[in-house]
Amino acid sequence: MKILFIQNSMDAGGVSKVNAILANEFIRKNYKVEFLSFKKSSDSRFHVHSFNFKKYKVLELFVSFFKLMFFLSGNKYDLIISSSDLISLPVCLANSFYKNRLIVNSHTNVVEHLKSASTGKVLLYRFCGLAHRYATVVANVSSGAVLASQDFYKNINIIELHNPVEPLVERKISELKHEWFENNRVIVACGRLTKSKNYELMIDVMKLVATRLSDVRLIILGDGELYESLSFKVKELKLENYVCLLGKVNNPVDYMSSSEFLLHTSFYEGSPAVLLEAMSAGIPAVTTRFKSGAEEIIGNDVYGIISNSFKADDVFDSILKMLEREKLPKSFYQNSVKQYSPVACCNSYLNSVGLS
Repeated sequence: MKILFIQNSMDAGGVSKVNAILANEFIRKNYKVEFLSFKKSSDSRFHVHSFNFKKYKVLELFVSFFKLMFFLSGNKYDLIISSSDLISLPVCLANSFYKNRLIVNSHTNVVEHLKSASTGKVLLYRFCGLAHRYATVVANVSSGAVLASQDFYKNINIIELHNPVEPLVERKISELKHEWFENNRVIVACGRLTKSKNYELMIDVMKLVATRLSDVRLIILGDGELYESLSFKVKELKLENYVCLLGKVNNPVDYMSSSEFLLHTSFYEGSPAVLLEAMSAGIPAVTTRFKSGAEEIIGNDVYGIISNSFKADDVFDSILKMLEREKLPKSFYQNSVKQYSPVACCNSYLNSVGLS
């Protein structure tokens, strides 16, 4: 069986990580897996085709349709998995000529994503909904995200296909190159440094932490366009001894496993893979209450605490409650994510298009 993943870039944050987990599981099943990246990018782990776009806007959207027509004319796949609605517009239209099995997975809460978008962008997403008729399956990653997609696109049957998470392999934790782990209680955050992840709130919360909890530190893992502005804010609030933007690391799970809990303050998500990763690493999470994903993963404050609002005081109160909680065995959190195993998620993808 031959499977193609289509995505904006090989470095598209959580989507890239999720697709890589799925791809590796398909490879373990002896399927042939390839990637098609719209932007110029590569990944040494996989066979990657690229359209080499430097950016992906309206012009590239139309050009990509013709590139896809040419690409699919010379390549036949048993299954195509397209990530994100906007990417899927040209994919669906091109596939209408070739009739491949096609899964479109939005990976986001489209209603929240478009809340402050221009009229032109909203109309573009409406066209995506019309093009979805040429997909075999339209999916999203949580029940809340599915409901949002159904509300926005209307009259489209959308199913739920979970994000997978890699189980934590029993191994010696690599040396963590940060002195804060020696004598402090460390909170970890992880993800792309983008506006939607709301790291500004996280830093505001740490200003409150610094006045009350002298032994608590925050390490933020990840890179992105807000790195410089967030670094400036840390210095402006004189939090250099409490907040560290460590950048992208090769072993984020090791940092998670050695931390007290994960802090997550996104405005919106489809289903935050980082919450699953934290529980796979054996730690709980404190998260904001966005409209899809968090409650399904955390439960009724069972596997963490969901803040009542996006106010710094409320998130700070949630941190205090979490630090006061009795620590549970790592296995308690790890067992909760078995339904998100790569095997289970890959089987769900295949079953959805009749390839079980």
